[in-house]
Amino acid sequence: MATFTLDIPNKRIVLASPQTTYTLQELHDQCRDFEDRPEMMAQGHIVNTTGKDDLFNDGTFFSALIVRMMNDWRLYADARGGPSQTTITGTGGTLIATNTFGNDPIEDSAFVSHRVPIAHAGTILNIDQVIDIWTRLFGGRLLTDASTGKETIRDAAAALFSEADIYSDDGVTPYDGTAGIARRDPHIKP
Repeated sequence: MATFTLDIPNKRIVLASPQTTYTLQELHDQCRDFEDRPEMMAQGHIVNTTGKDDLFNDGTFFSALIVRMMNDWRLYADARGGPSQTTITGTGGTLIATNTFGNDPIEDSAFVSHRVPIAHAGTILNIDQVIDIWTRLFGGRLLTDASTGKETIRDAAAALFSEADIYSDDGVTPYDGTAGIARRDPHIKP
């Protein structure tokens, strides 16, 4: 689990070295804890978060989080020693900002690049979840690949969710379906 610290004078939510990953849920939860501190009462909200809507009203599939950094607060990762870059990766939805820094949710630091989570669709799914949704919606009808004549539910389900974040079973590797799925390409901040 990622641990953040609060830098009030610089309005930073700091991900300390050597940490390189975080989830938007962790960021949201810890920012809410920071907002409850007495010294933060005059600061206003750090984040506004939406999402986790129950898509089928049965507790199985939820929309992704959208975390908006507010009031000039930004995410900052401690500078690294270099010379190679360290990539900081966030997951679990979309990170955005409303601020005077061009609405950039990230403050740069030495030898650090950020893989900012941006989900183009409102859900983050692995391929098994996509198949389950396909089956619920369409009774598991199969898609026929014109070049091979093969029918497969995996590719049919991937075609249905062409704008969703669909991952292989490990939850990290984008699913590479043969039906031409348009996966998200996370914005990489240099």
